[in-house]
Amino acid sequence: LLSLVPLLIVSVIAYLRVEQTLKKSIGSGLEELASQTIEKIDRTLFFVKEDVKAWAGMDLMQDVMADDPDGRISGDLAKLMRTYGIYSGIFCVNSSGRIIASTQGELGQDVAQSTWYKKVSQDSQIYAGPLEFDELVSGFAVNITVPITAFHDNTMTVGYLSARFNWSE
Repeated sequence: LLSLVPLLIVSVIAYLRVEQTLKKSIGSGLEELASQTIEKIDRTLFFVKEDVKAWAGMDLMQDVMADDPDGRISGDLAKLMRTYGIYSGIFCVNSSGRIIASTQGELGQDVAQSTWYKKVSQDSQIYAGPLEFDELVSGFAVNITVPITAFHDNTMTVGYLSARFNWSE
């Protein structure tokens, strides 16, 4: 009995130290994983914003002023969506808030009263919304919307290019 008591005490102390070390090790591993995941999300969203900005600057986007009469914008948006594969939908909206080109078929839909449209049309800056349910794509997505400026006057906004980044990505 006298030899078992010290052995029991040493065993309990060893168990507690091992438990503490494991908790610290697992916590550090999870913290590193979370950090890497957030960094990957930030990097991906940065590149998504840059892509949409670049697309908004294409010559073709000037057709937004004429409401894309021959459907060239819709055709290119469909190609972009197929090529990149990470978007739930891409929309071109004229300056009065009506969708004039789309990968989803919502042509003519008025989005002028939507929160994102009001925000981007007031600020004339890139809008990056939160992850939320988006009725235009009938699913969860991150809305990235960029103003389209006139080539002849870069202070004049002629429309908006709005892409929905698929949340599963």
